[in-house]
This record gives sequence, structure tokens and C-alpha cells, in this order.
Amino acid sequence: AVFLLGSFLLLETARADAERTAYLPLLGSVMLFLLALGSKEVAVAALPFYAAIIFLKKSDESDKIKLSAGRPAVIAIALFALSAAAYLAGRMAVVGTFAKHVEDSAPLTAVFLTLPRAVMFYIGHAATPIWLSPNYSIRPIETFELTAFAVPLLVVAAIFVGFWAAIKSN
Repeated sequence: AVFLLGSFLLLETARADAERTAYLPLLGSVMLFLLALGSKEVAVAALPFYAAIIFLKKSDESDKIKLSAGRPAVIAIALFALSAAAYLAGRMAVVGTFAKHVEDSAPLTAVFLTLPRAVMFYIGHAATPIWLSPNYSIRPIETFELTAFAVPLLVVAAIFVGFWAAIKSN
């Protein structure tokens, strides 16, 4: 979590610096990202956050957030995507597969019902990776339950609204 946070901060420094030396914080950010790749969850879940930092920029004239998609932004996100792909390819070479197949896996509806709880779990795990394991005990939710689906959905929505508010205020 410390490496991931440091990577985000260095990326923000690189994005804010328009000088030719901006590649140094960008390379530092990629190096910290590589150190944060202790689990496949970081490789998969962090890329949207990197894309948001790279492509969304607060306008100088107003409080609005605008899309900034130039060549430096595309190169920056490509560095992170290629790093994640290289990590996942190396992991697959060592483990032999992306993930272990589970017999009697859950139906597709259970996947959608379990998604908010899984996202909440992985956000928490990315923030505090205290217990590392090849498999976790997230059980599929096969029927709609208020506490099992709606509450995690509201928590995840609140986290994303908090991130959005922090981006807008900064």
C-alpha cells in the first residue's frame, strides 16, 4: 500500500510538471508500481486509478475536470499497462495459470451479486495487505440480500464519491 501510494504521488508530480524532467517522477512512479505488484489485485485494480490521474485534469479557468489525452498521457498509461501485463505474464509462467479453476463455480448472476462485496474487499485489501493468500474466502452471493449486496454497493459508491470529491477539490 505504501509503494502504491508513493507511485500515485510521484505520478501526480510528473503530471503537474510540464518540464522535460517530468520523466524522472514518472519512472519513479512506475518503479514503485512494480514494487507494489505483490498481488494480481494491484495489477488489475490500480490501472483505472492511474488512468484517472493521467487523463483527468482540473481546468485552470474553472472548477471543471476535463479530459487530457495527449501523447505523454498515452505513453504514461502504456508504461503502467505494460508493467502490469509483464507482471501478470510472469505470474502466469510461475503459477501456471491466471487463477486456479474452481469446480462447481457460481452462476453468472452470483458474479454480479457478489461484485460489490468483492470490490469492497479488494479496495480494503489494497489499502491494508496484511493477509496475503492465493485464494480468499469471498463466497458467492446467489440470492439478493440487502446486507450482502446493497450495503457493500453503498460503501463502494461512497468510496468512489469520496475519491471524486477529492479530485474535484484538489
